Amino acid sequence: DASFPFSRIDHETHLPSLQDPPRSHPRLPRSHEDPWWSCRDQRTPRQGPQTLGCLRPAGPVAAPGHAVIGRIVRSVDFERVLGSPIRARSAHFAVHFLESRPSQPAKPRSPTVSTGLSTGEAPEGGVSVDDSPPNACWLGAVVPKRHARRSVTRNLLKRQIRRAAGEQADMAAGLWVVRLRSPFERKTFSSASSEALRALAGEELTSLLADAARRVAAS
Repeated sequence: DASFPFSRIDHETHLPSLQDPPRSHPRLPRSHEDPWWSCRDQRTPRQGPQTLGCLRPAGPVAAPGHAVIGRIVRSVDFERVLGSPIRARSAHFAVHFLESRPSQPAKPRSPTVSTGLSTGEAPEGGVSVDDSPPNACWLGAVVPKRHARRSVTRNLLKRQIRRAAGEQADMAAGLWVVRLRSPFERKTFSSASSEALRALAGEELTSLLADAARRVAAS
């Protein structure tokens, strides 16, 4: 048998063992980033002053020159105010007022949270009713479904109630409830959130709340 010499061919490649230093953002290499997006954690800075620690005020707030307005949230407070006499009424709305403050819910017993191991929830924070300003007033809106069947209309009327109350500068301290007492004609306002309905309800509520504030101040 004839033998042929075979030369040894080495296909192995010697690669360096050095690696790139660790990056602060190892999730996505820079080469795979979208060049049209902002690089890394860069973003457009926010405009204006920023409030730290919370997303919304915990208690009643007030615009300059206006009454402090909070929201009535408990059904027992709605029942208390609706049980009081009507202070003013218009073609579609009625205003109730009670010289009082919102009731405080009973504090549930919370289990003791160990300080050694943080496994429990922190107690909730907020502004107590007792810590509110002396001129604070709270507002509730009652828009029955029988008078406004479409949810878009109910939300529109509630926004107009809050807007009209926020523009009143002489509302007495206490609990205020504005109630829709009769429906708006659907034949006149075919759209559930028409500009005509918004304008009419806003004018009526502004005049009604001003009249109610004068009656309460005179009583």
